[in-house]
Amino acid sequence: MIFEWLLKLRWGAVLCQLGLLAVCVPLLDLTVEWPGVLGVSLLGLASNAWGERLRRRGTLGLGFARFALTLDVMLFSALLYFTGGPTNPFSFLYVVYLAIGALLLDAASSWALGALAFVLLGLLYVVSPESEHHEHLKLHLYGMWGALGVAAAFIVYFVGRVSAALTERERQLEQARRLASLATLATGAAHELSTPLSTIAVVARELEKRLTGDVVRADAALIRREVERCRAILSQLAADSGVVRGEPPERVEVKAWAEAVVHELGSAGAVQVDVPGELAFDGPKRALAQALKGLVDNGLKASPAVRIEAAKSGAGVEVRVVDAGPGMPPETLARIGEPFFTTREAGSGMGLGVFLARTVAEQAGGSLVVRSQPGAGTTVTLTLPATIRRSAPDSPRV
Repeated sequence: MIFEWLLKLRWGAVLCQLGLLAVCVPLLDLTVEWPGVLGVSLLGLASNAWGERLRRRGTLGLGFARFALTLDVMLFSALLYFTGGPTNPFSFLYVVYLAIGALLLDAASSWALGALAFVLLGLLYVVSPESEHHEHLKLHLYGMWGALGVAAAFIVYFVGRVSAALTERERQLEQARRLASLATLATGAAHELSTPLSTIAVVARELEKRLTGDVVRADAALIRREVERCRAILSQLAADSGVVRGEPPERVEVKAWAEAVVHELGSAGAVQVDVPGELAFDGPKRALAQALKGLVDNGLKASPAVRIEAAKSGAGVEVRVVDAGPGMPPETLARIGEPFFTTREAGSGMGLGVFLARTVAEQAGGSLVVRSQPGAGTTVTLTLPATIRRSAPDSPRV
């Protein structure tokens, strides 16, 4: 855990400070106020002992990190005061505390820590005895003070940005791992159940042929139809979880394709299909129909009426799903398409529709773009090339 790492680092810092002073003072003939130095070290050790107590309780967290780093900057300033003031060449070590703070703390706390270090170093120029730094060193020392302020600003800003980017990347990787687990689970279920279902279908077909009673034959036929239905559901489950099972490309008439999707949704009265009859493309019809179905269904959740448009786009086809809903603010629009991100209420969706539609489009060599403004509705544009690549059998889409 990162806060336990901070605690270990602080133990090491106190020991290194004492060891360095023990070596440098006699070697360089330095003047050091040992009572003050030992008092600073004892405070550091006491705060670490409190941290160890929190660790054993399982409550070591961000609050301790914020307190510890603030205390460390103050104790380090006191240590400088007792070991030469602003002329101490180790005053540059302020930047170490600032870098750690930028990695562990939130932005506001990091900036506050930088401001504290800058103020405390400035106070050293005021409270340290004048005899400890000669007149010709003043300009250099004040330059060091200004340099700390600049370095603090750069460290807090850039290290904070890098830390935030790494955190976001880790979140996206975790989402991808969850989606991959879903795909593996769905594919495994479909594979394991396909064999017994096939056996039941064969036996039901044989029974249907050999039985003489009409009622019994009808029951056998019903069993066979329900088994086929189960197999179709499993195949769809695998597809919805991110696996394309080698669907061959075929010629797709865009208008008929869109109308079939609307019919399957049962929303003929709410969806207007505005597609020229001559538009067509070659591709995996079923996978793309599922993608379009998800986009239209999203539009119907946001608006009472949805329009499907299509037009020729270069050598391919551009299909647009337009709704007149409330639209989305920029911060929501920036996350649309992330797996498991949804603006719906809990239990009304997994947040995979746009993600899977975009994945299907990109596998086919096309693209998916979402445009939206608050109060102006949403337009989802699915661009498909004239000839779409065939997906490899059982290739994962995650």
